[in-house]
Amino acid sequence: MSKKLVTTRYNENILSALLDEKERVLEVHLFSGEVETDIGNIYVGTVKTVKKNIQSAFVDIGKSDNVFLSLLESKNIYYAKKVGKGQALVPGDEILIQIQKDAHKTKLAKAITDFCLTGRYVVLTTDKPSVFISSKITEDDERLRLKNLIKNYVSKSFGFIVRTNCSFVSDELVVDEVQKLIHLYEKILKTLTFRSTGQRIYTQGSPYMTLLKDFNEDEVTSYIYDDQNLYNEVEIFLSENHPEIVHKLMLVEEEMSLYHYFNVQGKIDKLLHKKVWLKSGASIIIEPTEALTVIDVNTEKTLSKKQVKETIFNTNMEAAEEIAYQLRARNISGIIIIDFIDMIDPDDKNKLMQRLRYLTSFDRIKTTVIDMTALGLVEVTRKKIKQPLSELWDI
Repeated sequence: MSKKLVTTRYNENILSALLDEKERVLEVHLFSGEVETDIGNIYVGTVKTVKKNIQSAFVDIGKSDNVFLSLLESKNIYYAKKVGKGQALVPGDEILIQIQKDAHKTKLAKAITDFCLTGRYVVLTTDKPSVFISSKITEDDERLRLKNLIKNYVSKSFGFIVRTNCSFVSDELVVDEVQKLIHLYEKILKTLTFRSTGQRIYTQGSPYMTLLKDFNEDEVTSYIYDDQNLYNEVEIFLSENHPEIVHKLMLVEEEMSLYHYFNVQGKIDKLLHKKVWLKSGASIIIEPTEALTVIDVNTEKTLSKKQVKETIFNTNMEAAEEIAYQLRARNISGIIIIDFIDMIDPDDKNKLMQRLRYLTSFDRIKTTVIDMTALGLVEVTRKKIKQPLSELWDI
């Protein structure tokens, strides 16, 4: 199914919206046009203090505030300069760190010493010298092919995480990216030895550019821009890193912005409504709370005894499709409880659960349909990645 990623300027921000073949919004990403994120960037920093009681350290990277470093999450430490004797980290040591989280309000930026280099198909990680295959790649033969293809490139110092995007990608493309990441890894460590505190030795790239690496090559048919500068920046980035998708770039030079052309605001407004109507006349109510999200399915009409069983089943199946869409489009995460209309037939219940699992399998974010409780409530969990749409659009 063809999807398009539309990127445009919105107020002082940069907005990317993934649209499906019906031009419904599947994902919304909002990036600050002013504040540059440090996430993924690698710096040389000087250890200022070590707090053994909380297994952490505070590192100076030449900015106004220090960076928080969890020693529990830092198995491997790469030194530019070692002051103390032995392996223990001490004040004055100059080390390599990668930023995990940006500073926010009173919270310091968070960093680790084990770092990751993310490609379109694989991630090089210094954390575990092995090959880990994404659980979303389910075919046994494909998992075996990828493991056999990549395992020979694993060393004592690094391993690889095979991303969902890697499924059924040619050996040539996968190996080419693996070799590029290894070369980049070696370049970073070589550079480390003659860099000083505060110097950035690796840049992840602007978030709206690195987003392009998250999609499967066949998932998005076009990347559309209406800003010449953004288009030029992305074209250079892709030409250097992923030339195989440069041909999908499009620049639209019209007076009307893509934001208005595709009515992004109107589509997002609909996604912020609590009540969602289904084609059958039934509805679902989406109620987020602090602890979980509750979704209630309603028929909205009185049913005769003859039509009850079939109508309830069809309504629940229709609701399952809409719920799978809403979870992704609203970026709802955590625990989700779905109160479908009560069904008695065990076969109908099984069909509904199978359908919901199938529909959520297309979500790029890990979504697990756990089970149906004795009360008929369906438990779902969805991994938290970024803010839900309701919070994102409230900024």
